[in-house]
Amino acid sequence: MRKKMLLFQCVYLAALVLMAITIQLYIKFYLADINMNIPKISVLFTILVLVILVLLVVAYLIYRKKYQKIRNDRKVLLQKENLLKK
Repeated sequence: MRKKMLLFQCVYLAALVLMAITIQLYIKFYLADINMNIPKISVLFTILVLVILVLLVVAYLIYRKKYQKIRNDRKVLLQKENLLKK
């Protein structure tokens, strides 16, 4: 259980760091008055944004899978309690 939480945190942190780097690059290019329509620059930003999105989706899937198991365990416990009460 702890391994999944650590994996989630690592993936999420990687996405956040990459997002910060992308924003810094964008601001740096904007302040330097570099044309954003240059193919190399636009491809760079497109790739960075796509990687960020993939990392965020992977982090969400890890998080959902972890908490889905916890919810299922709770449902089983509640069902057992209801059976014992009857």
